[in-house]
Amino acid sequence: MALLNSATLANAGDDISALRRQLDRSIAYEAVENISNAFGNWIDDAQWDSQSSLFSVDGWRQKYLVGFYAGPARIRAAETLQVSVMPSPRRSVRIHLREQPVITVSDDAQSAYLRTRLFHITSNWGEAGSVKNGMYPNDAAVLEDGIWKLSVVAIDEPYFVSNGWKGGWARVAPITEKRRLTTPPMMQQMLDKMPPDVPLTAMPFREGAFTPGPAFVHYPEVKPMWFHYRNPVSGRVPSHYCPDLRTCESSLAR
Repeated sequence: MALLNSATLANAGDDISALRRQLDRSIAYEAVENISNAFGNWIDDAQWDSQSSLFSVDGWRQKYLVGFYAGPARIRAAETLQVSVMPSPRRSVRIHLREQPVITVSDDAQSAYLRTRLFHITSNWGEAGSVKNGMYPNDAAVLEDGIWKLSVVAIDEPYFVSNGWKGGWARVAPITEKRRLTTPPMMQQMLDKMPPDVPLTAMPFREGAFTPGPAFVHYPEVKPMWFHYRNPVSGRVPSHYCPDLRTCESSLAR
């Protein structure tokens, strides 16, 4: 039997450490996908206690056309302000499917970036349902006290909407200039009663096309589509590239 010298033992230790890192990164990938799906599921049923508990202590949750709320308590309060509880019996169902995840885990398996597509289906008791979609291109997660938590959830939407099932997405009227400049009443209520910790107006380069105002873009116009990663084959940097939503605004402004 060959004797194990110090060099052999060191190499074995390195191999075990490498395997440990690979395992941790695999666990991270599955955990991030799980909390991503849980986020969509809790929204469907207005389960704000459960949904807000998915966020890290300083996690950011974006509300459409409003901005970002930071921390589980603020996130829960914002969600409750918009939709307090589901009526009983329910007369409508809104499904938020977060599909086609692209998850980039850090080398040390302590953080991750996540990009998913939103497929949003609605059905109603008294009128036709509809379908629309959006993107979550800059979500992020972090390992906090041994538990994976969402650190950023940011929705870009809609890339298409439908005029009910009958009208489809080919019969959607062009946006009016009044609509381009006006925040809808429900979102304006949030701005007035509970201003966000980080308003969309603080990110004019990253969020300009998603913020009511002159630069606002709405279907059937084509919104810009953002990515947190380079092209995995060519390495090309996308024209709308934001690797970290918390910090990319300063680089975009240069």
